[in-house]
Amino acid sequence: MSENLIHVMFDYEEAKSTKEDILLSEQSILKITRHLKNYKLLRLEELRIKAKLHKTIREVLTNLANLDKNIPKIKAPPLLKHHFEEYEEHVELQKEKVKTQVKEKIKTSKQINEDDDIEEQIRQIQEKLRQLKV
Repeated sequence: MSENLIHVMFDYEEAKSTKEDILLSEQSILKITRHLKNYKLLRLEELRIKAKLHKTIREVLTNLANLDKNIPKIKAPPLLKHHFEEYEEHVELQKEKVKTQVKEKIKTSKQINEDDDIEEQIRQIQEKLRQLKV
């Protein structure tokens, strides 16, 4: 069987430029991979924290409901009834404020250390790029 070989010739600058483009592409792909991996880890951590928070909030609400049932109700005289109504409104506003604060805390997340393997590959590509420019 005879094979017909085709040879393509590049000049030095064109080959160097192409190799540099390929290395830059590899570097970009590795950075994207790192970011995706970090995103996945952060998302899992967020879901764990949210689940724990929901459980804690349910427990707190249950405890508050039980406490509300067990605390005797105060019967205010008609003269002071206005003050008790203001107090009740204040308590409701505080509950809403706490809910808002909890939602804000859920939105925050901690950063995760970057993957060493990907970092090493990026460093190697940067070294190859430096060698090409010499």
